[in-house]
Amino acid sequence: MGLRWLDRTVALGVAALVVVAPLPMGSAHSWAFKPIEAVIFALSAAWMAKLWNGNATLPRIPGFKAVVAAGGGFALLILLQLCPLPPKLLRVASPSTYALYVETLPGWPGKPPYTGFVLTATQPASGTAFADRPAFLPRADDARGGGAPTPFAKKTNAANAASPPHAGRGVNVMTRPFARSAAPELHGRIWRTLSVAPTLTYPAVLKALAYSALFLVVLCYPYGDGDDKAERQFRNTLLTAILLTGALAALIGLAEKVEWNGRVLWLFVPSDWGAPAGSTLSRAIGPFVNPDHFATYLAMALPLALAAGLFPTTLAPRREPGPLRIASLGVALLIFSALILSLSRGGWIGAAAGLMTLFALSFWASGYDCAPQSPEIRNADSPKPRSPASAHRALPVLCVLGFGVLVLLSLALIGPEGRDETGARLRQTVSGGGNLLFRVALWRDSLRMARDFPIFGVGLGAWPELFPRYRGGPWSYLFMPAAHNDYVQLLAETGLIGSFAAAAFFAAAGRRIIGGFARLDRLDSYILAAIIGGLAAAAAHELFDFSLQIPANAILFTVLFALALRIASKRPSAAPVPWNRTSSACCFVAFLGLAGVALTQTATAYQYDAPPAKSVAQARAFVLAHPANSSGHLALALMLSDPGEQGGELKRAIWLAPTDPHPRDIYAQYLTRAGYRRAAARQITLSVFNSPDWSTHFYLNPVVIPWLSPSERRAIESGFKRAIAADYGGAVGGLGRFYGTLGRFSGEAELYTSAALRERSLYRRAVYLTDAGEAYVRAGDRRKAERDFIDAEHSDPAGPRAYEDLLNLVCGPEADMALARATVESGIANGVDPGELYSSLAAAAERAGDRALARDAMAKLVRYAPTFHNTMRLGLWYLQAGQPERATETLERAVRLNPHSPEAYYFLALARERNYDYPAADRAYARAVKLAPQNLQFRRDYDAFRKRIGYAGVSR
Repeated sequence: MGLRWLDRTVALGVAALVVVAPLPMGSAHSWAFKPIEAVIFALSAAWMAKLWNGNATLPRIPGFKAVVAAGGGFALLILLQLCPLPPKLLRVASPSTYALYVETLPGWPGKPPYTGFVLTATQPASGTAFADRPAFLPRADDARGGGAPTPFAKKTNAANAASPPHAGRGVNVMTRPFARSAAPELHGRIWRTLSVAPTLTYPAVLKALAYSALFLVVLCYPYGDGDDKAERQFRNTLLTAILLTGALAALIGLAEKVEWNGRVLWLFVPSDWGAPAGSTLSRAIGPFVNPDHFATYLAMALPLALAAGLFPTTLAPRREPGPLRIASLGVALLIFSALILSLSRGGWIGAAAGLMTLFALSFWASGYDCAPQSPEIRNADSPKPRSPASAHRALPVLCVLGFGVLVLLSLALIGPEGRDETGARLRQTVSGGGNLLFRVALWRDSLRMARDFPIFGVGLGAWPELFPRYRGGPWSYLFMPAAHNDYVQLLAETGLIGSFAAAAFFAAAGRRIIGGFARLDRLDSYILAAIIGGLAAAAAHELFDFSLQIPANAILFTVLFALALRIASKRPSAAPVPWNRTSSACCFVAFLGLAGVALTQTATAYQYDAPPAKSVAQARAFVLAHPANSSGHLALALMLSDPGEQGGELKRAIWLAPTDPHPRDIYAQYLTRAGYRRAAARQITLSVFNSPDWSTHFYLNPVVIPWLSPSERRAIESGFKRAIAADYGGAVGGLGRFYGTLGRFSGEAELYTSAALRERSLYRRAVYLTDAGEAYVRAGDRRKAERDFIDAEHSDPAGPRAYEDLLNLVCGPEADMALARATVESGIANGVDPGELYSSLAAAAERAGDRALARDAMAKLVRYAPTFHNTMRLGLWYLQAGQPERATETLERAVRLNPHSPEAYYFLALARERNYDYPAADRAYARAVKLAPQNLQFRRDYDAFRKRIGYAGVSR
């Protein structure tokens, strides 16, 4: 009785973790998850304190040894991953890890890495040594001797060598920050770890320890005196906290959709955003950064809220059905509405899996009698007697009706805009599959990693470090922090041993949960069904995302999982397990130590959060701690002065990130300077093939391209062609633009035409054909251009671009007004905006000298689109054609459309003057001068007008 305050502290502490964890952006940032981990360890220490203070017993949980054995096996594997091993043993245990160290650490395993290297730098802080030396371009003196202008030459010193531009991240990669590494002397030794990035595994292990400690506290803490009342109080405290947090998170998500200022919780800007987001929020995110992670949190809480509202539970028993049941249904409505607005398809799938699990288990639970049982029956392991068949049959109807009402009310709550967004998301999924293909590619590449590291994996938390080596093309700027499938990522990080241990852990615990389900009374059965539904929702979503890597989701999942096992393991007849006081004291000290470690850890939310290396020594320390990180080797190469060492580091960077164009381009510069032009050309080809995007190559610049050698141009062309053969997005347009820059317009046109023949999408085919027609125009072959423009019209009849190009680029220059009229009629019949067509027809007729047709086209243009611009255009045409009356009438309409345009009043004054309406012209001139007093031409023409008609000066 004397430690009731400690019981309440532990219960409220766990409940506070559930409530607080999602609020600071899901606790994904270090300033949030560090104190949360410390609190978890402190609560574990409090548990040990109670065991030491006379209550040295633990509840007996059937099957707990199997759960602990599986969890212990997983923990031993992670400890083995962090244990430095001699090279011979490492080669036997993980040949791929050994090979990676051989490839990335020069000198290893014969001697410590970088022994004997001249680690000096000519420019230690800039990281642009390569860019300051000419490669691909001639020197300024050579270019000047040929009489050609020198691109990028400094005006202050004409003798300086020209240097290529820094396009994005193409050269100055030292702007990429690096994660903090451990002490370099620990990583400079010959013995290495199974984890390829131990500094990333350390914080992952600390998180795993924190979640394990929280699981044990929720599962095993001896709350109160162990009676049913105390047990229900502990359980209800946590369940109520989950419901309240779900409601709070949902309310935040709904409120942000209405009032959004670009910041999470209207306060925080995530570090990877860089700046506040836009003024509108397309998807509800609540207190999280990612809407998919927000959806997972809601999907885990939804079954509990729905069960507490529909069924009699310990939270709202049958004899008290009033406010608590209604409040729970209100929470379910809020959660479901916010879940819809998150537009997370994986979250929707997870929620569906959770609700189906809830209804299935509830249907099973309804088959048992929930009447009070005698002690003899309650202490027995046999299942409870069945309930009447009528109650068993009524539950599916209740579930279907309850869910239907929830859907209808949620659709009403989110409003028409939310319903439109949801419908568009569903249509996008049905038509294009969303980004499932992108995720499948990630899984495939991750499985290749798992194949190379099958037994022990690459190290817990080390997947992002090594993934660039296995990432398929085309290359993307997008940094991938996870595999978007935690099962596949777990296999890659921990191998078959870790995956088997994790599967055994959940299988043993799941077997115990399902096995104890039939022995519970119905109040507990419905609660357990809801908890299992929440767990099923998270498990289903993990097939498509990495939500459980977010601390808030992981904490909620851990609490739900431990609660499920605690409820299912309730056996009053079982004797408690004695616990040694010495063990309690040792564990108490260990948990306090872990709390201190959690608060002082140097982990970051993302591995690129820390500042960049500023010296060669810092870059070397980073490489020793992160040998599998391509950016570290590239940064070190840019800072070294020895050519041989530079080349070696560049090769390692390319080996670790074969699709990244930046190290290949810099390596091509290196080879060019060394005289290996064929090898440099091969690197250029591979670089362009892996990334057929102009912005990722500094030599794909209209100013630089003319200075490239023929072999370099052929290498670029070959890279684009290989990318086209691989069907990489943007490859056709990239090669076409390259041909256009070189003046090879016929080749550009033929490229687009052949791409159109292979294209299945009619819209894309029309785009390619239109591009081909424009290229043929630049090549001077308007007959072929006409053919492609007409073919583009047939492929996409409602697209205006082909019609406009045909009118402006063919009909006008060729004075083919018959074709022009037919083009306009065809476009209007196919639904193209008549205003756009008549505007192009007017321009084409003016160029062809057909003034009558131009006048008629502009008149129809104004009739279909009576905008100020079009009206002004028609008025000026009448003015130039010598028709002042029509010009006056049209320009007066323009003035009415925009009474604040000085140009409209000026030309109206000219028209009125030519129509001999001098008083009206005077008023129009005066208005133009008043609206644009700084326009000297208006003032001069006004003065000249007044002199002509006998006035002396201009009214000011």
